[in-house]
Amino acid sequence: ATLGAATMSLATIYKDHVNLEDEDAFKEMRRRIIAKMPTMAAMAYRNSLGIPMIYPDVDRYFTENFLYMMRAYPGGKMKNLGNGLSEDIKQVEVDERRELSDDDIYKIIQKSIKQREDAATQYKEAGREDLYKKEFDEANLLKDYLPKQLDQDELKTIISQVITDSGAESMKDMGNVIKLTMEQVGTSTDGKTVSTLVKMLLK
Repeated sequence: ATLGAATMSLATIYKDHVNLEDEDAFKEMRRRIIAKMPTMAAMAYRNSLGIPMIYPDVDRYFTENFLYMMRAYPGGKMKNLGNGLSEDIKQVEVDERRELSDDDIYKIIQKSIKQREDAATQYKEAGREDLYKKEFDEANLLKDYLPKQLDQDELKTIISQVITDSGAESMKDMGNVIKLTMEQVGTSTDGKTVSTLVKMLLK
């Protein structure tokens, strides 16, 4: 019944593709809907996490493709980055003899972003606009693969609450406030931003 309703709904949009009076065409449309369910489920899952879509790989089997779209990190574009981020991720997995979690991968991405931003700053100061742009563009590309990041107002609210709850009163408490804040926000921001805001709010 659900498939039938979905087929009829799609038919109202794609009238030239589906003839509801043709039983074979009706069955073919339902088959296609079933085939696309893993893609739709993966899209919804990744969208809920605020991370980019992984498109189906035609060389994979049905179930394998579903798991790939749900869990894979976007290695395709990363392989084109200067320092081979996808290779860095695989190397950590080999060194630590375990499969990295999403948070582990996000932390590696954040570290790589920081490296590129630092390099971009140095190239900018040296007047090397070509290299500055390369590092700047790569850092921005990597940011697309992180979960939705907290904006400054959201982060200030969290840090203020941490300061209140921990009883922090001065800069000597800065390290503890940063630690407690990072435990809460995880990979939804970076340590440099947290450090800057903690310093500002503790003054």
